[in-house]
Amino acid sequence: MAKHHPYKVKRSKIKTWFNIFNATIFQNDLPEFKKIDFTDHNRHWAQVNGYPSESDQYDPTKEGPLYCTLSINPYFPTEKLFLDVLFHEMVHYYQWIKYQAIGHTKTFYLWKEIAEKHGLVLKSRYIDYSKRPYTPRSV
Repeated sequence: MAKHHPYKVKRSKIKTWFNIFNATIFQNDLPEFKKIDFTDHNRHWAQVNGYPSESDQYDPTKEGPLYCTLSINPYFPTEKLFLDVLFHEMVHYYQWIKYQAIGHTKTFYLWKEIAEKHGLVLKSRYIDYSKRPYTPRSV
């Protein structure tokens, strides 16, 4: 039986794939993530947070360029899942830049067909049943 070796996420891989997706899919509309943190999330693989200007807190009265930070798990079961999740978070980043709203809404699902054309899977939740138990969010 083959031993499972999880995919270790490196900052350089995030930046490389971010640049590839940004250039080929998002027409370079997304600025680089302002900050990348590695966090072992309990209920999801990654998360983006949107901010206006250079502030670290949302303030709708502030003007300036919008940006996002990325918080991502340091390990994934596969590189493919990492790429799907990174694309997912980049769609949220695009939502923030264009609409100042992040969510699994109509503007999110418009990217599903584009993802498929690039060999990616876009869905609201990624669960690897064999390696990671599903823990429902409390209501």
